[in-house]
Amino acid sequence: QTSPNLVYIEEEAAGNDQGAFFESLFQRLAPLESKNFATLRIELQDRRSQLASAATEEGYLEMINDLDTACQLIGEWMDVGAEPRQLLDLLTERVRGRQRQFRYLEVTERYLKSILEKQLEYKQDLKQHITELKDAVGFSLSMKLPQTLSKACNESGVTPSFQVIQKKMEFVPTLMATKEMAEIGCSYIPMATYPVAKLKKMKVLVEVCPPHSAMQKMMEMTFKKLDAQAVEITVCIAQGGNKNVIKTMTLDPAKLNQLRAAKSDEIAEFGQPGEPPFMTCNASNFVSLLTKIEKGKA
Repeated sequence: QTSPNLVYIEEEAAGNDQGAFFESLFQRLAPLESKNFATLRIELQDRRSQLASAATEEGYLEMINDLDTACQLIGEWMDVGAEPRQLLDLLTERVRGRQRQFRYLEVTERYLKSILEKQLEYKQDLKQHITELKDAVGFSLSMKLPQTLSKACNESGVTPSFQVIQKKMEFVPTLMATKEMAEIGCSYIPMATYPVAKLKKMKVLVEVCPPHSAMQKMMEMTFKKLDAQAVEITVCIAQGGNKNVIKTMTLDPAKLNQLRAAKSDEIAEFGQPGEPPFMTCNASNFVSLLTKIEKGKA
């Protein structure tokens, strides 16, 4: 006897595995009384004869074929001197195998429940961490202590350094808007635009390479720090109120590291990969300019 939850018929294996075949057959038959192969074959033949006379019974033809196959297999086992116990061992091993599989699934289910509980716990913790991080970011932008802490500091006569910084920030309008910008999804992108003449005077730009050098009097260059630790340089021709972009160059982190490692008087070429250089710059002065732009002092 086995639990219905443990018993299942492997249809694909039934045609190849004798144990699966007999298990399927015995489950569809009424209880058998035979104790050896000889009487079992006779009993199965009697069942076949009874079934053949009930032609209206649904599925009778398949059952008749299975009974014929069973009688044939039992005859083959009798010819080689097999014992009924060998068939019982086949059936028993199949039930044991399902029992092992059932226990494995039970353990898997327990661990799965534990995983789902941990996942829920993680999501709850993550939600809390997001709230705390948002508050921390907001505080770092405004430096304004919560009212409870401010009141406690005032009552005890303590002036936290945060309050000193916050008062200084009140006189810097650009910083006052930083928190509001963050709340609407905006972020600060360091950027500055210079005419070519100004860059040369600052000894950042050495020259604009031909043929573009003919237009350098009307050129402006915009330096923008990208999120991926890269720098984008956009070159425009300014005529009246119109600006036309003629060149865009991106300096990746590897290029920037080369510039930072360059000697003070080293000249670096700038341009797109696979193209002739667009311009040359003093490497150290160029890096100094980027640093000023990042700090908002350009």
